[in-house]
Amino acid sequence: MPFAVTQRGRLYWRQDGASSRPALVLLHPALFDHTVWDRMIPFLVDHFRVIRVDLPGHGASGHLLQDCTMADLAGDILSVLDNAGIDRALVCGHAFGALVGLEMAAARPHRICGVVAGLGPDDSNTDMWAQHSHRDLGLTVGELVDAFFKTALPIQQQDRLAMWLDPLRQSMLSTTLDGYRQCAAWHAATNTRQLIIDCKVPGTIVLAADYASTAPWREFTKLSVAKSAGGCLPPVEAPGDLATIIARLHDRIQPDGAGLDPARNGERVRRDVLGDAWVDRSLAARDAWNRDYQDYATEVAWHTIWGRKGLDYRTRRLLVLALTSALGRWEEFRFHARLGIERGSLTIQDIKEVSLQTGLYAGVPVSNTAFNEARAIFPELGIGFHAD
Repeated sequence: MPFAVTQRGRLYWRQDGASSRPALVLLHPALFDHTVWDRMIPFLVDHFRVIRVDLPGHGASGHLLQDCTMADLAGDILSVLDNAGIDRALVCGHAFGALVGLEMAAARPHRICGVVAGLGPDDSNTDMWAQHSHRDLGLTVGELVDAFFKTALPIQQQDRLAMWLDPLRQSMLSTTLDGYRQCAAWHAATNTRQLIIDCKVPGTIVLAADYASTAPWREFTKLSVAKSAGGCLPPVEAPGDLATIIARLHDRIQPDGAGLDPARNGERVRRDVLGDAWVDRSLAARDAWNRDYQDYATEVAWHTIWGRKGLDYRTRRLLVLALTSALGRWEEFRFHARLGIERGSLTIQDIKEVSLQTGLYAGVPVSNTAFNEARAIFPELGIGFHAD
């Protein structure tokens, strides 16, 4: 397990995604740990090197060995970047994690290129956080967790997200009471409005849709404001929506492909989508006749289009299936259907739904052929069906 060791203790961190991609640091709210971001990882790893950190007294991170300020904590998070060999990163935090991200952006803008801060009504309630920081709080961690689930998430949301919330509840119960109280004390002592004013990098404030119109800092912030489709816990309730907000900020900071070699980046994207074996065979067939076309495909199709951050690879592949079937390019349809299943980005249900949807707009014969073409590749993939 990787830890960043500081004079105040040690912080656990983990990485998802290739080290060659832009760095994104995710910071969780008080009472949670890095697993609150689990549902977002599939939306992020195609585009970012994701670093998740457990705050002091949460998850696998240790207790604080001495008192420290929010500025000290921000510096300790930067030591995680040092451990990972990262010079500069985009930061996304929720609730207390958002305050830490804003502190990092205000104090160390040379290390932080942008910040996404998910804030809610409790994040300006300093009296509540001061009460929660007291040693005579009178609540156990279990009671704090129960209170969160009782008041913050509607029961229908809990039922819908049970497979994610059940393990999340267990990880929350591992939080130490001292760790939670320390975060509450930092929260109570933080002027959220001033942190936003002091932010020295591009950023986005993410607000729940039912809170966006009344947020106390909406009128003065120089940062952009985005509404989240989720409620109080967007990383779990609306992971795709939040991932899109992060990607848009990154696009605003770093235009698609800026500073990248088109040939090298195009080949990287091509390998990400098609796999090394297929790309190696294609490059082995490169000769004087097809060299110009190979360069064109790599730099235009893969670097310029597939390499854009606006859509993930899975969504682009679904679009390819719809378009190639509508155009009758069945060799490309079979190719992407096969690779999508082999590489785990598509399921047979995905292919069925695309084929049905395409038939609605391009004609029933197209849908019929798509079903037959897909069925033809299933035996190669070890997929069979019983008679209905």
